[in-house]
Amino acid sequence: AKRGYAQHPAVAFAAKQAAVQSYIANEFDAKLTPASLPAADVKQYYEAHRSEFVRPAGRRASVLSVTSESEAKQLLPDAQAADLRVFRELVRNKSSDLSNRQRGGDVRYFDAEGHPFDDSDPGIDAQLARAVFALKNVGDVTPIVKTDAGWAIAKYTGERPAQNDTLEQVDDRLRTRLWRERRQLA
Repeated sequence: AKRGYAQHPAVAFAAKQAAVQSYIANEFDAKLTPASLPAADVKQYYEAHRSEFVRPAGRRASVLSVTSESEAKQLLPDAQAADLRVFRELVRNKSSDLSNRQRGGDVRYFDAEGHPFDDSDPGIDAQLARAVFALKNVGDVTPIVKTDAGWAIAKYTGERPAQNDTLEQVDDRLRTRLWRERRQLA
């Protein structure tokens, strides 16, 4: 203090930071902890966000769509012989679905009925989804499938196991999430 360090901007800033941290610890952290959150609030959050914790098994695929069965029959041998990179090139060059063409046919994850896991994804035709779920190994290719939009061939590219986390299993994680949100708002 005699040498003027108490007036130095870095010291003043550190003192202010320490005061803010002490204030947060006394006014918020001491009063609100993850364990102090009501069980009803945790359950309500779980129910409102159930799709994060419970979902069916999903598969991912790349889809080659064409308008005629004859074109699909011509492309099937190439699709079956192709690895994923070559299959995606085949989709970019031959698919009649222009929006899917840009993604190399990737339709992301969907359930056995073709419903997407992410609302921003379009999902796929239910017949095609069932054909993908009938495949045994990642990398396998469906036979030609008649869809609402024409004809399609899909390559099975990934799997996501079913998830069934109970409230008891995720209680600590949800309490921490809710505590952080409420602390931030406070």
